[in-house]
Amino acid sequence: MSQPPADPDPASLRASDKDRESAAEVLREAAGEGRLSMSELDERLDAVYEAKTYADLEPIVREETSRQPIWNRWGLLWLFCGVLTVEWALRKATGLP
Repeated sequence: MSQPPADPDPASLRASDKDRESAAEVLREAAGEGRLSMSELDERLDAVYEAKTYADLEPIVREETSRQPIWNRWGLLWLFCGVLTVEWALRKATGLP
């Protein structure tokens, strides 16, 4: 009796045109936000459209999908608000405008 074929590694599956377009959109958004220069965008887009598998696509967009915009970092937001509050309180206490 023969064994059924093992499930292929998902990274080895071929990427579709839609997958490549999604990856390209991530890169375009990163460039629009100033996180990639135009030359970096061009290089990465070339690599995206040449990618055959998910394993080829993943390293091209990994950095951009793992970056979190600063406004989504709640700790920094609270720190910034705290600094502004202390500055305001000191200005009030010393009579500065």
